Amino acid sequence: MADVEDSIAKARTLEAAGSTTEAVQEYLKLLKTSTDALSKGTAALCLGNLAMAEQKPDNLMREDVPDILQKAFDEAHALPVRSRMLEGRLLQQLSELLLSGVKDADAVDRGVAARRQARQLLLEGAVEYLDWSLSKAEKFLAEAKAETTPLPLPQLMERLGKCGVRVTDAETIEELFDAWALPTAGGMALSIQDFLKNYLDLAKGISPEPCHAPCEGLSGSSSLEQALVVLVSKQGASDWDAKAQELRERFPESEPELLQDET
Repeated sequence: MADVEDSIAKARTLEAAGSTTEAVQEYLKLLKTSTDALSKGTAALCLGNLAMAEQKPDNLMREDVPDILQKAFDEAHALPVRSRMLEGRLLQQLSELLLSGVKDADAVDRGVAARRQARQLLLEGAVEYLDWSLSKAEKFLAEAKAETTPLPLPQLMERLGKCGVRVTDAETIEELFDAWALPTAGGMALSIQDFLKNYLDLAKGISPEPCHAPCEGLSGSSSLEQALVVLVSKQGASDWDAKAQELRERFPESEPELLQDET
């Protein structure tokens, strides 16, 4: 995955300057020259974003992008250590492109199927991203056996904080809450017991071993490169200033990781 950070940084700088044609060239170059499926998936997401833009670059044919996304998904899906978050983002973007430019029933069917699969992969990817120890999650579930009262998101976050959940996991937990919460008289809510049970059901379905971070299998890549791929696969290829800020804040050495497996 050598130079992927520099290549994407160069392309995003071109995008920010309005030079989208040159940015497309950089992303296409990365797709052709990289042998790493995750970096190619990141480039495909960036191209997908540009294809969906109101002012699409002249050198990017919108009808070519679904095949680019599908190929990137197939390569990422075949990795021995998968990134379900990246796979889900690729399929989500594929479905958006297909359904926004519907030409026939086959495109509708393909887009709906991709959206359905993307939703499941994004849930699995969120669980994978949290990377909690299964044994500790099971322990907390046992302790929360009687806690069946549905909680709104702020109270659920507060309760999970007592289990040792990292503050930086809040966005991912909110995604899972949105998927699992049910309507109540006071709004959407979810009990701590149901949250942990749903988490464990997905985590155990992903692998018999504890979940792994999405980029743990990126041999030879720096921690910054790995974090960049995770952020793009999780949030999409946009808002680069916020990503830069999160890269500076997300992994401070002093951050306790009470739900991580000890090494």
